[in-house]
Amino acid sequence: AQERMNYLAFYDELTGLPNRLLFTDRLEQALARVRRQGVRVALLFIDLDRFKEVNDSLGHPVGDKLLYSVGQRLHECVRASDTVCRMGGDEFVVILPDMDAETDHPEVLAQRIIEAFAEPFLLQDHELFISPSIGIAIAPSDGESVDALMRHADLAMYRAKERGRNRYQFFTKDMSAMLTERRQLEGQLRRAIDNGEFTVLYQPQVGIHSGGVFGVEVLIRWRHPEQGVISPLDFIPVAEETGLIEPIGEWVLQTACTQARAWHDAETLDLRLAVNLSARQFERASLVPNIERVLRNTGFPAEALELEITESTAMRDWRRTATVLSQLREFGIHIAIDDFGTGHCSFGYLQRFPVTTLKMDRMFIQELLANPSNPAIVHAIVVLSDALGLTLIAECVETREQLQMLLQQGVECFQGYFFSQPLGAEECGALLAERRRLLPDDLRAVAGCREGERA
Repeated sequence: AQERMNYLAFYDELTGLPNRLLFTDRLEQALARVRRQGVRVALLFIDLDRFKEVNDSLGHPVGDKLLYSVGQRLHECVRASDTVCRMGGDEFVVILPDMDAETDHPEVLAQRIIEAFAEPFLLQDHELFISPSIGIAIAPSDGESVDALMRHADLAMYRAKERGRNRYQFFTKDMSAMLTERRQLEGQLRRAIDNGEFTVLYQPQVGIHSGGVFGVEVLIRWRHPEQGVISPLDFIPVAEETGLIEPIGEWVLQTACTQARAWHDAETLDLRLAVNLSARQFERASLVPNIERVLRNTGFPAEALELEITESTAMRDWRRTATVLSQLREFGIHIAIDDFGTGHCSFGYLQRFPVTTLKMDRMFIQELLANPSNPAIVHAIVVLSDALGLTLIAECVETREQLQMLLQQGVECFQGYFFSQPLGAEECGALLAERRRLLPDDLRAVAGCREGERA
């Protein structure tokens, strides 16, 4: 019993790896040699990307087996002199002591770990793919204490996640300032929810047949009391990481459905409401019940709601994606794949998802006139959407020239500043009530000629 107690004091019971206490002792010893002998020590902080999905979808027993297998695979990647530790949850660290500046390079080990994780983990008839985000800090340049080195490796790991996950990142001194800014932004985000600082805008979507508005995409803006309007590009990633995206996303859906229900009641027109789902929202087991509750509370018809997810989100776990999207379609909700054409979603997988709409990636629109191959790609996407019976929307249309070329390739639905900037609820309601045609008549003629050719 005493031996067992001694073991548990220094080793993680689940994986058999050194725990936080033994990690601290070994890193302190390594740092003592840094001070005495002038050697270097590298610390790799490893966080498993989307591990929570495994626990939520397959249960904690499978998650525990995955953590054990991860520990074994990490151990196979390192040298005999290195130490692999589990810090708790899905976080691991590797200590590389006594590094030689000429021959030892921590990025080589980091890349070896990434390549090792490319192979699936086979657990209880499940084939699981999971990737690591790795932060690297080096003593003495990045700190000479356990706390400093851990903090800096952790910061570098978060930067690796921001850059797309499944990669490594060295610590740089500007990351400390970034962390301070991020903590401030997180606190301001929490207050923004309570203080009602968010607002919803609506950008019209235009079709060629009527030349008018058939739908609106819902966009969020943060009107900070001191900094003014903050771009979603700046606060959405922080909201994703902190989990605040969930209450924010639910508030957006509730607000937009309430407003659109008012437009429907006023018989403005049969309007399609397009709402984006973030990756974090889509991963939650509560997604479908939450959406069902919002529709029930607002009385907004499910058939008039369209939920957008990106290609990359759809392909994180295609089996789960197919299941969730099928549940949403059973309610009558339309499904759009945003940023289509970025290469994540093969045609085979597209057929497995109950998708109703494709939104062409803005890259094709912005480079339409500059890149000679882009019109052919656009035409191929038009043919694909027609063959699958899907609505195709070209977003970020900003110029007449872009619109004309898109019409010539057979695109029929559009969104962008050429037609309208995002509007507040009152402005958008007035535009919808006018039933104004936003597609110029002469370009509608171009579209009509193109329709004749296709027929």
